[in-house]
Amino acid sequence: MADAVSASIVYKTSTRPWAIGDGVTGENNHVIMNPGTDQERIAGGHYRPVSDGDVLVNNSGGGGGWGNPFERDPASVLEDVLDGYVSEEAAAREYGVAIDLDAETVDEAETQRLRSGPRPPEPLPIGHETKGLRPLITPNL
Repeated sequence: MADAVSASIVYKTSTRPWAIGDGVTGENNHVIMNPGTDQERIAGGHYRPVSDGDVLVNNSGGGGGWGNPFERDPASVLEDVLDGYVSEEAAAREYGVAIDLDAETVDEAETQRLRSGPRPPEPLPIGHETKGLRPLITPNL
């Protein structure tokens, strides 16, 4: 493949989709150039030279959730894990549900422990975790 220039115009990259009723915000749109390498770059949009072997991943964000995920029925989370919609790790982290994949059951004791702790904080939009953020509203000091 010959060297080229890649352009990706993505909207809704700086804010996450809203949640309703104590739900969790959705994922923002973002582009990842060369994921998992020392040249990985995450951005809201993309216009740059690309070479043979470069990988460009264009992620479409998801909508915000409805309702507190830590109050979701653990059996429903188990079904989502078994159906491949949610990973075992995400079940524990996002829903507070511990899954025993070998037995295909919910670990009730561990689920109770996970759910008794604090709910994870809302993440920043992808690509904005470490720099470039500025408040939308600046208080008068």
